Order: sequence, then C-alpha cells, then structure tokens
Amino acid sequence: MVESLSAPLDVFIAVTSRCNLACRHCNVFSLRNSRTDLTGDEWIKFIRRLAELKVFTLWISGGEPFMRKDIFAIFGEIEKHHFRYGLNTNGMLIDEEKSKQISELEKLYSIFVSLDGSTAEIHEKLRGKGSFEGVIDGIKNLLKYNGNVSTYTTVTRDNYKDIENIISLGKSLGLESVKFNEILPLGNAALHLNKLTLSNHQRREVTKDIKRLRDQYGNFVTGMILEMGDFFEGFENLEREYATDCPDAANGLLGCGGGIEKCTVRSDGWVVPCDRLWDFKAGNIRETDFKEIWQLSRVFHDMRMRSSVSLNDIEECNGCMYKSFCVGGCPAVSYYLSGSVVKPDPMSCYRIFRDKGFPYDRNRVTAQVDRLNSYEIVP
Repeated sequence: MVESLSAPLDVFIAVTSRCNLACRHCNVFSLRNSRTDLTGDEWIKFIRRLAELKVFTLWISGGEPFMRKDIFAIFGEIEKHHFRYGLNTNGMLIDEEKSKQISELEKLYSIFVSLDGSTAEIHEKLRGKGSFEGVIDGIKNLLKYNGNVSTYTTVTRDNYKDIENIISLGKSLGLESVKFNEILPLGNAALHLNKLTLSNHQRREVTKDIKRLRDQYGNFVTGMILEMGDFFEGFENLEREYATDCPDAANGLLGCGGGIEKCTVRSDGWVVPCDRLWDFKAGNIRETDFKEIWQLSRVFHDMRMRSSVSLNDIEECNGCMYKSFCVGGCPAVSYYLSGSVVKPDPMSCYRIFRDKGFPYDRNRVTAQVDRLNSYEIVP
C-alpha cells in the first residue's frame, strides 16, 4: 500500500457546476447547473486551508469557471499564496476585458481551452450549435494578452480524422500547444458511447497519425493518446523479446496518482480522487476538514491499496505476457465498467488495443452510484 502524503501535491477545483454548454462527452455532467455550488467565501476559506497544508499546484475548472461572477475574487485569493495554478475553460465567455484581467494573474501558468474540431460542423457535434465561433473568439481574445494558451481535444468518431486540421488551426492561431485525449466511458459520454467510441483499429490509426504529427510539429502536439502510444511501444518490444514466454514478474495497479498525489474537489464540496472518478466520494469539505478526508477516508485508502494488488491476482490478466510492464491503467474506467477500482482498465490493455473490436462492451457501461453510499470517513 502506498503511504499517504500529509497533503496532496495537486488539487483540481471545480469551482462551479454551472455551464453554458451541454457537451455530449462531459464527464461531470451529472452535477451540471445544480444549486449546490460552494459560495465564494467557502472557496476562499478552502484555498486558505490548502495553503496551510502546503499543496503545491491548483487546477481551476468547472462547469465553466467564468459562469461565476466572483471568479476573479477566487483567482485573487489564490494569487495571495504560494500556489502555481492552471485553468480549464471552454473559452466562450472570455472577452477582451477578461483576457486583460487574466494576463494580470502572475501565478497562472497554463490555460487550456476545449476545442473539438477545426470547423463548426465538427466541433458543434459534441458541444452544440454556435459554440465554435464562441470558442475561437475566446481563444483570440486570450491570445491578445496571454501566451500560455493551449487547446484540449477529446478524440471521438466525429473528429478523429480532423486531427491534423486542428493542429494547423492551432498553429495559425498562435497556441502554445494542442492536446489530444481519448474519450472515456464516463459521465454524459456513457449515454453516447455507441456513436462516439473509436474501435481498436481506429485507435491504432489515430495513435499512428498523432505520433507522425508529433514528429512533424514537435512538442506542439501533446496528450494522453501520445503517452499511451509510447507506452504500447514498450509492449511491442517486450513481445519481440519474450515471444510466447510469459515473464514471472507482475506489476501492481500503479496507473493513477488519484488519492496518492492529487485529488479533485467538486463544486458541491465533495472530494473525489480525480474528476474522472466524479461519483467516488471521499468526504465533503462542508462537513469534514480536508486534511481528515485526505488522510482517513475509505475511498483514498482504496486508491492507495491499488498498488498492492498484483496483476497475477486479476482474472482478466491471467496468462498475459505483459504483466511485468503493465500498470493496470485508469481506475475510473474500471470503476464505471465494473464498480471496482481494483480491476484493470481495458482501454489501457495492449492485448485489447491490438484486437479488431472495441476496447470494452459499450452496451454494458453503468455507473455504480448506489455503491458509493457505503464510503464514509473512517478512523
């Protein structure tokens, strides 16, 4: 079991559930536009607590952060402390005046804007009518005064052939980088998986294309798809080395820092391991001190126990020759597919990745909401 740090290194803060979009792939959609958001004063008090605990880095997200009228007061409190922090936004509410205000934030080191296509036709399939013009205007406004702006693209069946055009658009706009991640069976995306999920053949095609484009554009092109592609190259090398012989050694489930180095605080005060494990509630900062939640919650105990679970003990991994190299993948995917964070993630499985079908059964994705009620703060 991984030992608990006195406090997380990184905390992601969803400052509001309110959003001006209703994206088909939103992983925090279950809380969208609820009336349970923490007040500005509650957030300021919490930020001060994180400063006391010496958390290093914050990420501000939502919902859409700029739906809050007091968002710059929250930024202002962060600026008073030692934190470095980043910002996730859909960009649509950022006019020139807001961009000027953002440029005055000295400790804000990175801004990510969601962009899911190089044209309105493609982008708006995921994010809704009129959203493309708004995001491009927002990016242009940001870039007038800020140089640390990148985009984040969730790759789906709607846009996986548009990746090079997105990169070209990003270059023409003057972005710092463009990031590409796979769609996961979480949140609102779970309702649309049959239309959005890439087949394994398409995933291999996308990985090959993005790696080629990275060779062309260098570090301008980033994201989890590239990281997984590089990781899978190691499996290919292992396959050549061992042929059909399975190494005896097996890793534990090491593929996540949630509850170990980082966590997320939802807009309603619930603390979860990350924004992908949106329903895996560890405790609420309105009721319990954050340090107590971090150190004592059953949820974080389970996350830290994952490293003690050998892949030799997991049925799905029986007979796999890659166990000495694999780390089990993303626990959020295994959680929403099986109800457990101590199962392997099929989207990170090389044996599945090289197959002809899909990474998982898209018709059997269910949220395990009832199970969460058993998780309480424990001594």
